[in-house]
Amino acid sequence: MACFTAIGAFSLILYQSREPQYRGRPVHEWLDALGYSPQQGVSGAPTQADAERALKQIGTNAIPLLLRWIAQEPKPSNIKRFVATLLSKLPFGHNIGSVQRWLTSRDPQENHADLAMAAFGILGPAAFPAAPGLARLATRSTSPDPAHRAVDALVRIGPLALPTVVRVFTNRNGEARFYAMRSISNLGTNAAPAVPIINLYLTDKAVAGAAFETLGRLRLKPQLVVPSLMNIAHDPDAVLRSWAIITLGNFGQEARWAAPTLLAALSDNEAVVRESATNAMQIVAPELLAQTPPH
Repeated sequence: MACFTAIGAFSLILYQSREPQYRGRPVHEWLDALGYSPQQGVSGAPTQADAERALKQIGTNAIPLLLRWIAQEPKPSNIKRFVATLLSKLPFGHNIGSVQRWLTSRDPQENHADLAMAAFGILGPAAFPAAPGLARLATRSTSPDPAHRAVDALVRIGPLALPTVVRVFTNRNGEARFYAMRSISNLGTNAAPAVPIINLYLTDKAVAGAAFETLGRLRLKPQLVVPSLMNIAHDPDAVLRSWAIITLGNFGQEARWAAPTLLAALSDNEAVVRESATNAMQIVAPELLAQTPPH
């Protein structure tokens, strides 16, 4: 047992020695300081502000570790499964609060993965060299968790990573296509170069919902997007018609010239489309809606 303990301790020291360090602390300790840590509040323990400064100093040297953490697949605990099964067979097993809290607590690996995403936000554009690795995770992972985390990390890098995020949602084999399309809106006006590409995916059933949502949230390039939405408002698919009309409403006054399309949709044979058109008209041209007889 002593031998195994010594081997474990040596392995931990070796692992930490390979990590970049700042002021004597390895990367993973600074990452832990970004989130809740039992040490916080203890004299001399690093604060979140300390951790942010440290990660900025470590810079791109932290990327390999951040990528490893983001790539972690969720692994259900066999012990937790056993305890949960055991409690389910006991008359009052669900009343043992401390055990239930333990069963529903997050795995430390999940916390590390979230902290790694936060670290990419701290590094920002300096973390751009990680973009190819994050794109591979997003498009090749068979599990949604690592794929989605990779997209989140890309978006946190900022506008420099926009072309990489676009490559994720245009990759037809990616687990994170829908998520990447939806996440682009977090870049705000910096996402403008992607709008013409997103506009092409409004009828792609795999990502159309995210494409409509993103264009509606961004409300950029109405001269390009509004005509596409007007065309889709006549699509044979009622779901696409409804989404297009809702998105026209998101554009508000900038979609006012689509009012005839919306007025026509008030007579659609599908109730969901008629309701969407009514709601959109209340934003785009409420005075015209007031002049329209009820259907």
